[in-house]
Amino acid sequence: MVKGKNHMPRVADAEERRLEVVEAAFRLLSRDGVEAFTMRAVAKEAGCTIGLINHWFASKDELVDAALGQAIVAAQTRAKQVLGDSSAPPEDALAEFLPVDDVRCAELRVWLAFWALGVGRPHLQELHKGRYMALRNELKSIALSIGIPEAHTTQYADVIMPLVDGITVNALVNLDYWTPTRQLRTVKTVHESLMARFA
Repeated sequence: MVKGKNHMPRVADAEERRLEVVEAAFRLLSRDGVEAFTMRAVAKEAGCTIGLINHWFASKDELVDAALGQAIVAAQTRAKQVLGDSSAPPEDALAEFLPVDDVRCAELRVWLAFWALGVGRPHLQELHKGRYMALRNELKSIALSIGIPEAHTTQYADVIMPLVDGITVNALVNLDYWTPTRQLRTVKTVHESLMARFA
């Protein structure tokens, strides 16, 4: 029994350390971009050895995927919280996938970094397809929760997803023009037109 009790903190500590590595990778990608992203740089950012990182991640690609996964889960969690708030307009959930503040800008820069790394890497492209399928399903769930009939949720997601992607790319390049207000206003305009068409 004593051995079991001693074992649990070590497992917890190891998982906490792994999360710290993922968070370091996230910060590095968001702050310095793909060009600066190396295992050595992540190790320095995390304050650990490359060997420790290799214990959990066999390649740089795996580590990038883990960092992106963390960003996606964070955005999805916030979107669900918005949908659970009866006082918030349901379309506000879409703002969780837009670069309207520092947190979301950081998350979406990691998303763009994954795009860049995917060029010429079929395995990363397959991972990206899977991520997009999950996000499409998330948008379909949002559409269903705000009153769009299930038969039209795919069409809703097929319009909103490239809209959000396009705004994201443009905003991260030119936030002076694509201010949070402009981003939200554009998404709201399209959202309302889809609601009028499908709901």
